[in-house]
Amino acid sequence: MTSLMINPHQKAEQWFLPLLIVGLVAFINLKFAYSYQFFVGDDWDWLYTAQFSTVSQIFTILPGAVYNDRPVGALVVKLMYTLFGLDSDAFYLFQLGVHIVNCLMLFWIAKKYIGASGAALAAVLAGTWVVANDAVFWTAAVFDLVGATACLLSIFLWQLGVKQNRWVWIVLGALVYFLSIRTKEFAISLPIIILFISYLLEKHSLRASITRLWPYWLVMGVMGVWYGVLMQKSAIVGNSDAYGLHFSGILENLNYYLGTMFYENLWDPQRRVWNTLHGFMILVAAILWVLAIVRSAHYRKVLIVSAIGFLGLLGPTLLLKNHLGQLYLYAPHFFLAMAIGALFPLGLIYRIAIPALSIALVAFPLGSQWFHDKRDYYVSNTLQTREQFELFQKHLPQITLGSQVFIANLAQWNSFDYQGGKPLKVMKQDRSLQLHAHLQDREMIALFCKASAPKIFIRMQGNQSIDETKIIRAQCP
Repeated sequence: MTSLMINPHQKAEQWFLPLLIVGLVAFINLKFAYSYQFFVGDDWDWLYTAQFSTVSQIFTILPGAVYNDRPVGALVVKLMYTLFGLDSDAFYLFQLGVHIVNCLMLFWIAKKYIGASGAALAAVLAGTWVVANDAVFWTAAVFDLVGATACLLSIFLWQLGVKQNRWVWIVLGALVYFLSIRTKEFAISLPIIILFISYLLEKHSLRASITRLWPYWLVMGVMGVWYGVLMQKSAIVGNSDAYGLHFSGILENLNYYLGTMFYENLWDPQRRVWNTLHGFMILVAAILWVLAIVRSAHYRKVLIVSAIGFLGLLGPTLLLKNHLGQLYLYAPHFFLAMAIGALFPLGLIYRIAIPALSIALVAFPLGSQWFHDKRDYYVSNTLQTREQFELFQKHLPQITLGSQVFIANLAQWNSFDYQGGKPLKVMKQDRSLQLHAHLQDREMIALFCKASAPKIFIRMQGNQSIDETKIIRAQCP
């Protein structure tokens, strides 16, 4: 009977801590995040692909370009679009669900090395470290979100294969690793991260660690050679100035990302109180880290693995010196959270200080200029875009196949005129539509009169949208 009883600590590890992670990550993101977001910018590129491209057109086994050939992420957008249509709230909740799964996987991966409590703290911190979590709220960033999912799942499957001594899990992990690369390119260094986990944390010999990863090396080799060929052909999609690869400035770029993670780059210099508090927080954290490195050999190994994980998943973007962005912190920040969570078991001072530091990292940006600017952006621009989208819905039945659509008084931030009217084409599910907007009234009316039917003239006016097709047609010569 005794052997069947569950230790209270095991019960907490199995049920309470995962539920706590889910609850806290969901609550904080729903409370402070931008649940009123709507589709903007290149969200519509991927929605357009989801609407007008088949699965076979989207997915290819090998990439055709070094940058932005990411079929797995595109298929996830197609799945969401198939399930939810243009319900942006449903998209947000789906992406939040994926984010929560990522946090749970970090917990399951890390608890073996830093203890269940430290792993839970790391998972909650990763889930609520708002500066690194743009991918949770931005549909076009689903590649970073799902790419992180694939990386974490690949590590978890490798762990399972090692634990059970079964190659099937390791081979499956290598397959997921391949899919992670086809989700976003940052994943290519994952086998090196796992190698250090095996050697330093699992305490396997270097030879055994390398040998056990042979399916991963195979994938890495094939994809590395393929990307090398593409780089020789300069097959980089997009603006070459923004997305060109540069080996100069890597340290400066790394300093930018670390400064962003700890809010150094996000403060208004005039806000002296906040800057003083921020400096004090960084000083305390640095002292705690140094003491931990000195006193704990195991923590040094965890820190090395965390640093390699952070740098490995950030690495490719460190070469994009003309395109730095917070979005790229999403996948790497799970390892930085692990480095902080691993401090928790090191003694009473750490059991007090590390939760306090984690709370500060979550709450501190609420007073930053960055947070206020971001909130204002979403409140003013995104809500305006959503409002115009909802106003326009009543006109969709009147727009026939291949129509020319004229929209007067269209606000600068709107749901319609991105890249020749892609949003409108998705809304109507008709790629043959033609959109005319942002012209002076006289020019718009003259163009409408010359246009062949079918055509429709809509005027946006305050919180109304009016079909003026008959009125304008009557004014035509």
